[in-house]
Amino acid sequence: MHGYQLRLIAERGHMQNWTDITPGAIYGALKRLLRDGLVREVRNEREGGRPERQIVELTVEGREELDALVTEAATAFRLPPDPFDLILARPTAEMQSNFESVLRQRSELVSAEAAIYEARIRDLGPALTDFERLAMSHKLIKIQAELSFLVQTLDALPQILKRAQSPINDRTTSVIDQ
Repeated sequence: MHGYQLRLIAERGHMQNWTDITPGAIYGALKRLLRDGLVREVRNEREGGRPERQIVELTVEGREELDALVTEAATAFRLPPDPFDLILARPTAEMQSNFESVLRQRSELVSAEAAIYEARIRDLGPALTDFERLAMSHKLIKIQAELSFLVQTLDALPQILKRAQSPINDRTTSVIDQ
């Protein structure tokens, strides 16, 4: 298989829905895989006046590495760091004074993202396999959970801000948990 074939597979497979890798990044990744011995050159081909293409295949080491990465991705749960959590945990005085506005703006953006994603699932509907639909539903549920959190936080915000300004700020309980 050559880089352009991989790029077409990525584009047709809606890779942008599953990863943050762009189809154009495949070429650089392929060079690194060759350098690391995870794929090997099989031959070079040329069709008509097109540029020569390097045909590669997975090495035994490449197959083992791929299998290990797939297993790890399928079994591990990772919650990537979100800078928003730092802002929530340690808001500046200025941020506290603008918190409602910031949360409403974020809520609007997340709500719009949910609508876009729901439309994408609906539009792709017949073209999706059951597994692709499952993966897209998983992402949509994460977006909806973020939206739900923002709504709860906005509801609790007056109490949170009031407690933050109290001289005795009891940090042992959460207004959201009450």
